[in-house]
Amino acid sequence: AAQNSSLEERMAGNTQNRDMAFQAAEAALTYVQLNLSTGANIRSLNFTGTSPGLRTYDPLLADNATYWGTFTWNSTTARTPVGTIAGVASQPFYVVEKMPNNGTVEFYRVTARGVGADVNAVVILQAAYTFTP
Repeated sequence: AAQNSSLEERMAGNTQNRDMAFQAAEAALTYVQLNLSTGANIRSLNFTGTSPGLRTYDPLLADNATYWGTFTWNSTTARTPVGTIAGVASQPFYVVEKMPNNGTVEFYRVTARGVGADVNAVVILQAAYTFTP
């Protein structure tokens, strides 16, 4: 009974840790979505890859989980949302890729990485956004 109780407690802690990582990654996606929808900052920046976290879309990396799992997530390759999230081992990062426009509609793909209270709890999320000026 004691072993089962200990195991269940660890499982609950791991689930909570992963949920924190998920929420951190989701917060980064939400930050970018709001930024893109208002036209503030991100849409007016250069997507040539010279600015951290802003790149031109590469179709070879569309759903490459291995690439994003081994990507070097730091301030020289990615960006962090404004503000901080309490209780996480590190703040979330995101990368915005400018995809080809379709007429006047702008397309972006955003990949975000969140970390829970433990650095081993990592969640990477990806979303596509459109903006019509």
